[in-house]
Amino acid sequence: MSSSIRNELLSLRRHRGWTQAQAAEAAGVSRQAYAAIEAGRSVPSTEVALRLARAWGCPVEALFSLPHPPSDPVEARWAGTEEEGPRIGRRIRLARIAGSMVAHPLDPAGGAGAPADGVVTGEEGAQVSVTLLPHRPAEPDLVVTGCDPAFQIVAETLERVRGITPFLRPRSSRAALEGLARGEAHVAGSHLYDEEAGEANAPWIREIVPFPCTRITFAWWEEALLLRREHAMAVRSVADLAGSRFTLVNR
Repeated sequence: MSSSIRNELLSLRRHRGWTQAQAAEAAGVSRQAYAAIEAGRSVPSTEVALRLARAWGCPVEALFSLPHPPSDPVEARWAGTEEEGPRIGRRIRLARIAGSMVAHPLDPAGGAGAPADGVVTGEEGAQVSVTLLPHRPAEPDLVVTGCDPAFQIVAETLERVRGITPFLRPRSSRAALEGLARGEAHVAGSHLYDEEAGEANAPWIREIVPFPCTRITFAWWEEALLLRREHAMAVRSVADLAGSRFTLVNR
């Protein structure tokens, strides 16, 4: 099998929940022949490729294609911070914000398996050079930055119902607003309270974001302190929590 042919059979079969035997039966080939093609050990003939395409209900090009030739590095504006470490070698997601290409670094800890557009191979000032990977995810239509875990539910709904491909960049509330102000995202999530003004979010937005924006209430958070039953009656103030074992829960 030539490794120069891109093979999508495995991902399509897993998405549909079929076994190799079911896929082979649908295409009218033996399970052994199908397994060899899926594993990249065999190149299908034109007839077999057409049978597979008919079984999956898609064009042949959706199953088998030649990889893109190596392309020149893409220049993009870096959206990371010094605290996130060196740029060179970082896996990134590219997104177009107001006509400008922006490079968002993927978290090396939590985003090791996340799909990436490329790797940073050069830098100069605020710009980085990104060498693109051969099999890149779709370019995001919407970039959201913030720390609300519930947004993943919204992201899945946007993609399924509206066909919008979102990218969520995890960041603290203040960092999210600062990123929005620098033109690194379309939407920023914030849950900051201003003690002096006695108001949430609006004072911070006015201070950090230099342009008009729309503020939308997305979710309400409840915070609770969970105590062991034997400690509950003894706690009457925060000071009583000293020395107690408790768990802080965000809901």
